[in-house]
Amino acid sequence: MKKIILILLGLNSLIFANFTRENGIVKDSITQLEWQDNYDKKNIPNISWIEAIDYCEQLNLVGSNWRLPNKKEILSIFNYATFGINSIFNQIVIEESIAKGYWSSTSLIRTEASESNLLASVLNFKLGIINGSSKIFFKQYVRCVR
Repeated sequence: MKKIILILLGLNSLIFANFTRENGIVKDSITQLEWQDNYDKKNIPNISWIEAIDYCEQLNLVGSNWRLPNKKEILSIFNYATFGINSIFNQIVIEESIAKGYWSSTSLIRTEASESNLLASVLNFKLGIINGSSKIFFKQYVRCVR
């Protein structure tokens, strides 16, 4: 059921979204979100979750107010029809490993109290899969939004 919902979300954004690009920023006319796309592949941050939050909050790209996207927001730029990030984005790192992807600000909730808030959702742009990654021990890529 979750996969069907994710596919429908992806198709919905594909059908209705209109992305434009200017000055290293991609804008979605439907959600009004602006996405960072100003770095080259060698400089896309591969950092911990806390570092990713700090990185986005300190980003000054044609203004400020950048942040780490939540799970729903980062899914909005994945194109399930072509199984990849929307083609307007110039810079992207695509990993074969399902454990590697782009951070979201969304924590995964676990039933065990000891695991609660230790994992965050990560989107793999090659496979369109959301996985959990340790906020402390693992590094993932970053794409900021405002």
